[in-house]
Amino acid sequence: MIPCKHCRSYAINLNKSGRDDSEPDVCDVCYWRLKAVGLQADFDRLHTPRPFDDWHEDIGNVLWWSFPISEPPFSGTPHDDDYPFDFDDHSVGWVPLPDCDKIQEQWETAEKARKT
Repeated sequence: MIPCKHCRSYAINLNKSGRDDSEPDVCDVCYWRLKAVGLQADFDRLHTPRPFDDWHEDIGNVLWWSFPISEPPFSGTPHDDDYPFDFDDHSVGWVPLPDCDKIQEQWETAEKARKT
């Protein structure tokens, strides 16, 4: 048995308590800590508004808000015919859309768990 590469604990229980077999050299506590840090980064990425000038065509569709928020967001790009904001309005910001691949992966994982 090998110890955790982070804390030297021997509490490595692959495929138990919701763990998968990734990170085989990390103990259970460090495994979930690493997962939590990743989730926090995803949360921050999706909830940190960016100014209009940070958007470019390569980013594609995003959620646009006028601050302070009083209405639902607009989903799309400034090139859309129905883009509702003025281009010189500095109270407009955006956040990225969720990662569809991650959503699909979570759906498939949940479906597998339901079937077992």
